Amino acid sequence: MTTLASAALEIARVVTDVVDSIATGGSTTTLVDGAFPRKVPPDDAFNYGVIWFRSGNNSGKMAAITDWASATGTFTFTTQSGACASTNTYSASFSDYPMYVLKRAVNAAISRIGDVPKLDTSLTTVANQMTYDRPAGVYNVKRVEVATRTSSPYNFQPHYWWVERNDDIMFDEGFQPVTAGYTIRLTYQVPASELTSDTGAVSDYININYLKWEGAAYCLRWKISQVGNDMPEKKTDYAEALAQAERNAAAHRPNIQQIPRDPHLSAWGGGATIDEIGEPGSVRI
Repeated sequence: MTTLASAALEIARVVTDVVDSIATGGSTTTLVDGAFPRKVPPDDAFNYGVIWFRSGNNSGKMAAITDWASATGTFTFTTQSGACASTNTYSASFSDYPMYVLKRAVNAAISRIGDVPKLDTSLTTVANQMTYDRPAGVYNVKRVEVATRTSSPYNFQPHYWWVERNDDIMFDEGFQPVTAGYTIRLTYQVPASELTSDTGAVSDYININYLKWEGAAYCLRWKISQVGNDMPEKKTDYAEALAQAERNAAAHRPNIQQIPRDPHLSAWGGGATIDEIGEPGSVRI
């Protein structure tokens, strides 16, 4: 699963130097690497950079580095929920691209995707009820399915006699679920939500190769705005990142294209039934 933190790390690997190593100790505010894997940078070299905790108590999170002590190989950062310890794996980047820029890059890339499919399973059938309040944040519903079992596997079956009207999902008269207690699954397509938590999940429909290159282009554009013409190589890197992002977007765009809404069948079609245990949501003609 790709998260905000792991996507930011993938972007950082494209645009800057990232160190991958193993801690020899630490605390809730420090990570010590007494066997730093390369020539040790001078004091403060990592200040304002980013550290990713890839295992241990803080696995899946990231933090802004506030200090680096070369003599002891010690990173200092904001207080974490757990202590870093020996054998914890981590990654760290220099200050070229601060944490807030990398996070913004992830969300900027996600926003360019447009609508992505999502699922909601918060509704439960009520016997013979025709109208259900649409859950908060759910709209542009493409598919309605009704479970045929009350526990996993739920064996969801598509329902073709419903409309989305105002803030409701309305079943046609005579086609409403007839048994209470079965989960209703809605498939809908809306813009991907902004990620704020390090462990917030990126939609499975968004390809990581597209995401990292689109995010890299964002970071490089930000860097160019900071340095102007002082680093002309960044403009070349930016053009390459844009090209890579477009190639990956073209390759994976079919996975996130608009999905069609299921057909709304006529009540006079006849012969259509949903084979369900206890007849939840069965067609009644």
